[in-house]
Amino acid sequence: MLVRLAAWADTWQMRIAYNKCFAHRLSISHVPTPMFKYAISGVHLDWSTSTRDLGITVDDNLNFEQHISQIVHNANVRAALILRSLPQETPLS
Repeated sequence: MLVRLAAWADTWQMRIAYNKCFAHRLSISHVPTPMFKYAISGVHLDWSTSTRDLGITVDDNLNFEQHISQIVHNANVRAALILRSLPQETPLS
């Protein structure tokens, strides 16, 4: 399949960004499987333990903890920015 991808890219004169390409194994099995070596046009792909695609981060055990943590972090950053932009009121005494 990767050979067909490289051939398609050559046909349409498109470059493949090899530095952005990774191999990722998705499995809910706890049995370790061998890590095969995948290559596109002779460039070997590195293995990734988590991958972000279409804004969703998935790890190799189909766990979304990293994705949820990133969403919570972004929400906290935005809430802090909103709170800092509001005027500080002094309490009545």
